[in-house]
Amino acid sequence: MKRRIPLLRVAMILAVLAGDAGAQIRGRPPAGYRPPVIAKVQVVFSLVTHYNSIPDRVAFYNNAGVPPGNTNYAVPHLVYEPRVTLYNPYPDELTLDKVRIRIWDPPVGFRFKKNGIYLRAPWETGSFDGLAQLQIANDHNPNARKYFTLLLRESHTGQAPVHPFTLQPGESREFGTWTESQWTWGLETQSAYSPRSFFDWNTSEDFTNRDPRTNNSFGSESCQVVDFRAGFQTDNLSSNADRPLATRYSFEITHGITGGWVTIKMTDTVAVESRAMRRVADATQPDFRISLLGGYVTAPNLDNYQELSFSVAPLVQPPTRSATDASVMRTYLVGDLLQAPSDNTPGGKTPFAVLTAAARTTSVVDGSLSRLEELDGNQHYDLRFDGVADFPQIPEIGTFESVPAVTEPTVLGVVRVGDELRVDFLAPDGAAPLKVTGGATPEDFGDDLSAVSWIIPAPHEASSGHRKTAIVDVSGMGPKYFVRIEEVD
Repeated sequence: MKRRIPLLRVAMILAVLAGDAGAQIRGRPPAGYRPPVIAKVQVVFSLVTHYNSIPDRVAFYNNAGVPPGNTNYAVPHLVYEPRVTLYNPYPDELTLDKVRIRIWDPPVGFRFKKNGIYLRAPWETGSFDGLAQLQIANDHNPNARKYFTLLLRESHTGQAPVHPFTLQPGESREFGTWTESQWTWGLETQSAYSPRSFFDWNTSEDFTNRDPRTNNSFGSESCQVVDFRAGFQTDNLSSNADRPLATRYSFEITHGITGGWVTIKMTDTVAVESRAMRRVADATQPDFRISLLGGYVTAPNLDNYQELSFSVAPLVQPPTRSATDASVMRTYLVGDLLQAPSDNTPGGKTPFAVLTAAARTTSVVDGSLSRLEELDGNQHYDLRFDGVADFPQIPEIGTFESVPAVTEPTVLGVVRVGDELRVDFLAPDGAAPLKVTGGATPEDFGDDLSAVSWIIPAPHEASSGHRKTAIVDVSGMGPKYFVRIEEVD
């Protein structure tokens, strides 16, 4: 039996899409530019440990360590990896030469322990530090800020991303920082004080906003490859000037070894506590921002096409944590986290938390996220902070919306955007191919609208009961025209 979605009267579903108030976007897109939708942004946080690689440190632990031997010790690193998912909301393919995404001030605080002792004195009284304060130059600077600028392009045969990419109608694609096929920690640190691209201890290198591998000042090279071997990371987990005495071994105290980097025996522990919180000292700035940049001007404020501003106040916390216990806490044996210098895999690198901004399907379908202006991110995205235990968990977070299974075609939402009618609906399992028909009355659907309508997968379609978006060109159809989506006989 043919199943039909309930008829839709165009005159009754007109929507006025007023722009959100906000600052003027200063970037100027070229004529005909169509933006992709930022479907999801994640920053994944992990811990990993590495052997000391700077020669004088290696020599010290080889000769003066108790026990002696550099390989009896490792240095914990906090790893922070941005990932971006783009979506094509249009009924035809979308080809882009490049896309830049800028992530401003990730709203997450951290504190660390060695063998149960906090590595910075202020953490004893409940304070947390953001990513910017975990670099040597800023570990006492509460005004320090941290940004990520990703340059998204296509990579062929593992080479640097330089090619345009194409998204098919309804296609989503995830991008992450480009990791060379031969990358190892040994390659990253083969020049003692000049790492290759990911060891982000030195603010002047600006690794998270430029790429020294290709001399690219538009951002870190990124492509559609899920590769968790590397990732931006810092080892300055303690304080460079006033590290607590109790966090140093007696042989380190004897020889005057101190600093923000922390060398720990393989059989001892490192612990991390992290929670979502504002990390911007300037009260006039949003808690968190994500920007879509064109890639034509290096200065982000002049290249900015769309800006999403967030407050962390409505952030979605996992149900396992209460408002008074919002931290993700993990403790690890240092040896279990080891990634050896020649290891071409993630080794012991282990994720513990992920910050996610996931677009709401309704905001994609109604065209809100295709507008090139400043938007209230909380209105259009779910912002959340989750604890994780392994890498396979991460793509699932914020990806799928919970909707019930259906036995009949079911409309979830309808909006008119100019001359386009957009219908967000569910098709049941086993549904025949669908088509769009129309007519001047609810009894007459004799018009085949196949030439002016498209049905594409909606965001998160994979696990939400065959969710679709129908886009119908209703120009010239008048105020009392009706449309219907039905299965083909």
